[in-house]
Amino acid sequence: MDTDKQNLYFKFIELLAYWQGGVNSTELVRQFDISAKYAKDKISEYKSKHNQNIKYDASLKKFVLSQSYSLNYLSKNANEYLDWLHHPNSLFINHQSPIRSHIVDAPQRDVSHLVIQGIVTAIQKKLRLDVDYVSLSNPNTEGRVIQPLCMVKTGVRWHLRAFDEKNQEFRDFVLSRFKGRPELMDKQTVSPSDDERWCTEQVLIFEPDSRLSDDKKRVIESDYSMQNGQLIIKTNQALVQYVLQEMQINPNTVHMSPEGQQLILKNYDEVKALLF
Repeated sequence: MDTDKQNLYFKFIELLAYWQGGVNSTELVRQFDISAKYAKDKISEYKSKHNQNIKYDASLKKFVLSQSYSLNYLSKNANEYLDWLHHPNSLFINHQSPIRSHIVDAPQRDVSHLVIQGIVTAIQKKLRLDVDYVSLSNPNTEGRVIQPLCMVKTGVRWHLRAFDEKNQEFRDFVLSRFKGRPELMDKQTVSPSDDERWCTEQVLIFEPDSRLSDDKKRVIESDYSMQNGQLIIKTNQALVQYVLQEMQINPNTVHMSPEGQQLILKNYDEVKALLF
């Protein structure tokens, strides 16, 4: 077998074992569209080559990392796993373009695989989760119980949408601010449909800055393929703030230069109560 292809199977095995706490042949079948026997063979080949890395856990019906594991095919960068969650094929693209290009990456935030394991399990099994968390408003580690619903990528970072039992409301939690090892609890008492802001659609209307000349407005309209001088983006109320950040718009601050501002939010009054 092609070595690169073999390494993709092994990389996926490590990805789930490390970040989700276990892997089995069914998950390889789903990812690669291969037969169950072939998937089992790939796990056996990985185990044969890296015998100290994984062991079978009969209670989970999965192969889990051993105490003496070492990662051979992936880093400990959480974005590698989180990006795979959102785009399952992104981890396995091996394409060398003949055209020179460069991506400016923001510094990666440190997220423990133990935190990810706990969150993923809580979402999959609809469990409450006892966590330790720090924030700018409370930089000291604080224990709290949350009910995780969904992980969300907002441009340069990931956060968790969850029901916060302390404040009795749905909130966003930055993944890198969870500390220690989360403790799985009993069944959740809320569901995604209870999150009113998440379930409520919100339309955002963007226009070129009115201070721009008509010629410059047409440039901006062309940039964003605007219709009738407007860019319409549909999101939900919980994500309004993050969409504005992605569009590099701060409704509370107007750039001195219209060329610096470029876009304005036309229906700011309609959404200002959703901002934080």
